[in-house]
Amino acid sequence: MLLVIDCGNTNIVFGSYDGKELLSVWRIETHPLPTLEDMRAALPIASDSIEDVIIASVVPASIEPLVAFSKSLGHEPVIVDGSFTDFGVVVDVPNPSQVGPDRIVNAAACASIGLVPAIVVDFGTATTFDVVLDGVDGPRYAGGVIAPGVNLSVAALGAAAARLPDVNVQDMLQADWQSDSLPVLGTTTHGAMQSGVLWGYVGLVEGILARLQDELQLSATVIATGGLAAIYAPHILAISDVRDNLTLDGLAGIFARNKSI
Repeated sequence: MLLVIDCGNTNIVFGSYDGKELLSVWRIETHPLPTLEDMRAALPIASDSIEDVIIASVVPASIEPLVAFSKSLGHEPVIVDGSFTDFGVVVDVPNPSQVGPDRIVNAAACASIGLVPAIVVDFGTATTFDVVLDGVDGPRYAGGVIAPGVNLSVAALGAAAARLPDVNVQDMLQADWQSDSLPVLGTTTHGAMQSGVLWGYVGLVEGILARLQDELQLSATVIATGGLAAIYAPHILAISDVRDNLTLDGLAGIFARNKSI
């Protein structure tokens, strides 16, 4: 069994794979960094069933404890970072080492399932857009866009505006968010904030996608992933696919690719 670990700024997401089949997913908050005991206690599978480990992290301080966790399971992990080169996509930007490994892993996942050209919209701590194009040497990661994430924006708004209430985005995700019936016009402070959080980000995503497609002169498959993808994707016609575990699938694919070389 393969253990894949995707450490983001908000959560560390773990997945177990049997070949290409994802068997289980679990997560731990990134901050404060979990201890070895925390990670072992959260492990929902038998540790002796794990044969290999692959790790990608955008939090440098997490690498050491995640490697220690892997070693406690009896394995030297594969680390996907700026020095890693064989993703299955060409990283076609001036400074590849500056690109978050999760973004390249998502591009690699698109390439491995044949969805190229593609734009991946990741609704995480940041809202990112990553472009995967066809190239002479195969699929290539061509760059992207980074915008503030939904939770980050709401927290900043509450901190900067004294008269606005503190809100939790998860608490605002009521059933009516799944319907276009949520009005744009808010008649209460909460309703106005709810409208801004939903329709404001719908507008942001639609606008950036339209400009990307126009600038690149292409029609790309748009894939949504990340914690809030299921909330926003139904309201954005350009998004054709939601893959909650795209980064985990990408890591499993990268491991399989490199193991066979």
